Amino acid sequence: MNPMDILELIGETEDFYVMDAAENAFRVKRVRTITKKLWIFAAILAAMVIFMGCMWIVRITTATTPDYPVVENSQIGREIVHISASEVNATGMHVTVQMDGFDSGPGRAVIMLRPGPFVLERKTEDGWVALSPLVSDPDWNSDEVWTDGYLDWYVNWTTVYGILDSGTYRYVFDLLEGHEAFCCEFTVTPDTGNVAAKALRDVLNSDAYCVRLITESEFDSLDSLSDSDREALINRNACWVYEYWKSGDDLLHLVYRNDVLWVGMMYRDGEKYTLDHEGDNRNNPITGWSFWPDMDLNRLTEWANLLMEDSEGWEVNLDAGGALVSLRRIGEPRRDDKYPVDVTAVESWEFLTGDSAGSAAKIAGQDVDTVQSFSWQEDQEQMKALDVAFVNTTAQPVTTASEAIARALTECTVEHDKIVVYRDADAGMWKVEFQILYGYQGYGFVYLDDNGITRMVSAAGSKVYEFQQYYPGP
Repeated sequence: MNPMDILELIGETEDFYVMDAAENAFRVKRVRTITKKLWIFAAILAAMVIFMGCMWIVRITTATTPDYPVVENSQIGREIVHISASEVNATGMHVTVQMDGFDSGPGRAVIMLRPGPFVLERKTEDGWVALSPLVSDPDWNSDEVWTDGYLDWYVNWTTVYGILDSGTYRYVFDLLEGHEAFCCEFTVTPDTGNVAAKALRDVLNSDAYCVRLITESEFDSLDSLSDSDREALINRNACWVYEYWKSGDDLLHLVYRNDVLWVGMMYRDGEKYTLDHEGDNRNNPITGWSFWPDMDLNRLTEWANLLMEDSEGWEVNLDAGGALVSLRRIGEPRRDDKYPVDVTAVESWEFLTGDSAGSAAKIAGQDVDTVQSFSWQEDQEQMKALDVAFVNTTAQPVTTASEAIARALTECTVEHDKIVVYRDADAGMWKVEFQILYGYQGYGFVYLDDNGITRMVSAAGSKVYEFQQYYPGP
């Protein structure tokens, strides 16, 4: 099964979880974190089974604080923290943290920061010099996670720092609250093993591009299958198209399944967005773009990271000037798990850097001011108004989703990962929804009229309860 086929199986799961599983599951070799948040549920475990070939006993569970006593960060000496890098290439690496003393004796827990913002420094004759980031991301934050002294993750820096030259670097990041930043030294070797490395750099550094990956399956013969089995086989081996667009500082990533738009992420005019479907289910119609301040911008240029990691077996096509035109790779035939058919995976990359106007038009054509509908009357009846003093008490007309968010942010006091805007045109009202861990830790709501005056502030609890109604577990 193609790794992203998992999207078909768990369409109701949000971008954050699905894309993280799709990107990172095959890279992570060992994870023993105990999280305070709802990270563990059937869809992602299913993804891990498919990607990693592991056997899991899947159980729906609401993550809770463990019974282990928590070691205060002030009691942790930096000498017991060991950080290492592996699988290093010019676009990313695997980082592992191991603390001494947590594997022996009674269970203990320590709260680490799931890495977010970081700085890369290069070693020079004069010492360590911080690299200049290509783009800044002030909204990107780290998450707290319970661990048993072990944590690992994959770092991709393609958007923020591009493709590194060979040399010695260090990765500087926050790991423990109250401690100074930690660092991990690593070395990038010359790109001698990647024949397309220079061409990849040229594409990534160009002012505009469209990079497209097409993954599809070829079958030896379907004559022995019934019509229903033939349709099921083709459906299971869908054609996936991954598009990456750039125009200046703006970036767009779209994923299509059999020509149907499935996933969307975008960075435009300094704002981050994700594409939503009705009911968070990809089998439902698209509702439009929502603000996604929690997104890691490096995901929008993951194509370069994937190709630098997986550089072997490609048929490389360069033009007369050495520019990268395409890559193609045909896998070994394999027997389908269910049907007596040999399936061959074909991967094709296409690179277009000469159409600046086309790239700009593609990104500019995404309508970020679409809103979902709601009933102001019903929300007044069903939602409890919080007893808070309003900030927006003078008129400042609101006509777009962006304007509604800007006004609502002045009332918002909760940390949030995603923002969704609703509109009741008949009542002249706006609702701005602030999702706390994508709703798994609750919601905050700000209600504004067309004059931008706050009429109500409310909140709702975790959607874990709703999730468990559909997936109660054994």
